[in-house]
Amino acid sequence: MGKLLRLRDYILISAAFSGELFDEVRLVGGFLPSAMQNRYGFIPSRYKKTSYLTEVSDMLSVGDIERKVDEHGRAYLILTSSGNKKLKRKFRLHYKNQKWDGYFMIAVFDIPEKQRKARDLLRTKLIELGFGMMQKSVWINPYHFEEDLREFLELHGLGDSVFVLSAKKILAGKIMPLVEKIWDLKKINKNYEKVVNKIKVASRAKNYKRKKLITSAIQIYVETLSTDPHLPKDLLPKHWSRENALRLINKTL
Repeated sequence: MGKLLRLRDYILISAAFSGELFDEVRLVGGFLPSAMQNRYGFIPSRYKKTSYLTEVSDMLSVGDIERKVDEHGRAYLILTSSGNKKLKRKFRLHYKNQKWDGYFMIAVFDIPEKQRKARDLLRTKLIELGFGMMQKSVWINPYHFEEDLREFLELHGLGDSVFVLSAKKILAGKIMPLVEKIWDLKKINKNYEKVVNKIKVASRAKNYKRKKLITSAIQIYVETLSTDPHLPKDLLPKHWSRENALRLINKTL
């Protein structure tokens, strides 16, 4: 399964859908299940109500979400600009609708052990931007975030330790097997296929069992989505199951 999401991640998603006429709704549309569009969101049963309320209170205080009241006096949450940025980072939604120009952005670095903390921060930043590790100190990305990376390097004084290149071809055999290995696409696609299989079983089940299977499928889907690099279609395997998984979830609801 994908990386386990925190309670605050689910709250961010719910707040995004609750913000009527806000860009966040259009942003997450096409990636996340319609079950998460209701006013109070989709919160997995493993989280207690007290934990949910505590987390909401904390997120309100730091400014990731805001509380609104509709014309019927019902309270709901919406994303702030800060929360919007965090949601985009978590699910790499800044890649939505971007087309690939055929070039890879390549980051090469040589940072000594005494700067280990800075090196770890760099790797975290590269993952956040959707880079995949080709070798320990060589990371690639089909999308271009030169400005974001430049600002990060200047902030942490790493400008002389990191080289950023752009390349049309990578001389390492066929590109598709390399991409599949770098981003572990087989594992991600296998999890999307788990969602498809659960939904197919759920469509034949009744009542409580059906609801339980659908809930499990949605959790697997969203957690897998958080690890999905959202590569251009040109670089995805032929039978990529993300869209089919989402379509079946929405069809079953």
